[in-house]
Amino acid sequence: EYLHKNNITDLPPISNLLYAGETLHDKKLEILQRTLNGNEAMNVLSVYGSAESGVWAISNEKVFGNTYFYYDPNTMHVEIDDESQEIILTSLLKYRYPLIRYKTNDCGRIIELNEKYGVLQLFGRSELSFSVGNEYHDISESDNNPLYAYLSRFVSFQVKIRTDQNGFDCVCFCVVNTDESLKETECAKELRKLVKSRTGDKSMDVSCKFCDVSDLELSKISGKIKPIVDMRQQGRDG
Repeated sequence: EYLHKNNITDLPPISNLLYAGETLHDKKLEILQRTLNGNEAMNVLSVYGSAESGVWAISNEKVFGNTYFYYDPNTMHVEIDDESQEIILTSLLKYRYPLIRYKTNDCGRIIELNEKYGVLQLFGRSELSFSVGNEYHDISESDNNPLYAYLSRFVSFQVKIRTDQNGFDCVCFCVVNTDESLKETECAKELRKLVKSRTGDKSMDVSCKFCDVSDLELSKISGKIKPIVDMRQQGRDG
């Protein structure tokens, strides 16, 4: 980002890049391509892990997209919590300080699993973020978060995500509105703009629905409103 902002372009082309530390969003990838390799094809590998687990998964954006990671099931046992979709890890080769059903605070789903490899789709941080169109969207409270700033005007809200019959993601913002000056169509237009400005996906279905608190799904554990209900895994299983 520093190189891009300061228009530093006199660099030798880089054909391979190992990326770590933060989520590799499409916008970041675009800047890396343009700044480090002059828009030429660059092979970018993104690694996934933590201080506790070490690196245990890798993604190649050319093969499967930025949010899909390959891992070895013989070195890391991965579980997905049925309700929260949180990723839970148990290390199989780390004997001195092993991880035993370690909660990562990240959410995802297992796309494929066999004896040789597993494929994990990473959604983002648990409870307050979701992934659509290869981009993460954060709805946590933050001064520089425009999506949260817009949703905070409602009494309550819930983000529902599903997959349509053609396999495309559909996002519906269910909001409890008490401001009579706000119209459902206008809110849908603004939320559509906030989501699509990041993904760039013109075909994605983003909608808004005014509803009552009783229409929102509650957590079976806490009894509180679930901020995000991701039904994509349910659709896949069902």
